[in-house]
Amino acid sequence: MRRALSSIRGTLLVWLIGAVLAAGIAAASIVYAVALHEIGELFDYHIRQLALSLGAQSLQRRGAVVAVPDETDHEEYDFAVQIWDDNGESLYLSPNYPALPPRAKLGFSDLRDGTGEWRIYATQWGPRTVQVVQPMDVRREMAFASALRTLLPLLLIIPLLGAA
Repeated sequence: MRRALSSIRGTLLVWLIGAVLAAGIAAASIVYAVALHEIGELFDYHIRQLALSLGAQSLQRRGAVVAVPDETDHEEYDFAVQIWDDNGESLYLSPNYPALPPRAKLGFSDLRDGTGEWRIYATQWGPRTVQVVQPMDVRREMAFASALRTLLPLLLIIPLLGAA
């Protein structure tokens, strides 16, 4: 075996397999980064739309607490909603996360606290502040799954290239 690796053929084989692996790792990193960015933009759009629709709904109901999705399936939600009045008193808090970040600045923001990393969108609707929060882990998991589905053919081809 030592003689095979000391030959030009063996050296080229080692370099070729190394180059294919390096290219595969680089491609995987790029695909994951792109997937994370795209998933982030999609989720940002969704949490913003949710906050805006809940805020508009709360104004139309004149003081009534807003209707939110059916609470029986709350463990399946990957976001949480908080609503405050102009005095900072909580009007609504989603039950799906036991500890949520405090009131954030208006617009998009990221927060890391003792409970984890969060992506937050907050908006002001008249006397109410509506905040939708989402754990960053949800975004990372979706990006990883998307990148894996995209890279699966490449992952299958790399061993075949090595064998060839």
